Amino acid sequence: MHISIKRRLAVFNRMRTFRFGNADDFPAGSDEAEQMDEIEEVVRLLEDFEQQQLSGARRMSATFAQKSDARKRLRARLDEIVTAARTLKRRYPGIEQIFRIPKNPVDQTLLSLAHTFSLSAPEYAVDLKRRGLDDDFIEQLMAAAVEFQQAFAPPQVALGKKTDATAKLGAAAARGMEARAVLGGIMKLKYKNDPVKLGRWRAVTRIERGAAPPTEKEEDYEEQRRSAGAPASCRP
Repeated sequence: MHISIKRRLAVFNRMRTFRFGNADDFPAGSDEAEQMDEIEEVVRLLEDFEQQQLSGARRMSATFAQKSDARKRLRARLDEIVTAARTLKRRYPGIEQIFRIPKNPVDQTLLSLAHTFSLSAPEYAVDLKRRGLDDDFIEQLMAAAVEFQQAFAPPQVALGKKTDATAKLGAAAARGMEARAVLGGIMKLKYKNDPVKLGRWRAVTRIERGAAPPTEKEEDYEEQRRSAGAPASCRP
């Protein structure tokens, strides 16, 4: 949850506490009670959407890790074939060009190479196995390729869910701010002869401004520091 949403949530919770301590000022059926009910609903939504956002972030992190592991396994299968093929280049001139991996291949290149290697390998399979590859090295290669390809979609799904929850958080916070604005006018008139209560109400509904909101990277960094037991860093 972004710091700007957290600040609004803090205001809404203070408003709920104010209502609890001044229940007679929010009689059932009144406009002020209706708007405070709206605040209650917004708080519930914000807490629910925050959990969805956190869940999406955790799922995205886990699925990216799965993709990384699947990529490593595919690359290992390809490297094994390349290593074995190089030992046969005197027997089969040019074989090292057939089983070759370019420098810094992207994901799609690895998948294409897996397909190409699986088609070319049967011709040299007997000798490749003699050089140390497993009897089912082609099947292992294709299984690793399928696993890697299947790992592509989940991070996008998780990212979509996290983004959706973030958008919902913003919409719910805006809904709460609208109710706060309406209540601001109602309570100003209600407390026009009670400057003490009006002052308390204004203090409760004031949004802290403070320093500029941290970026998402800064928030992630602070979370990592807290998880490691380090004190929060000071921002200028």
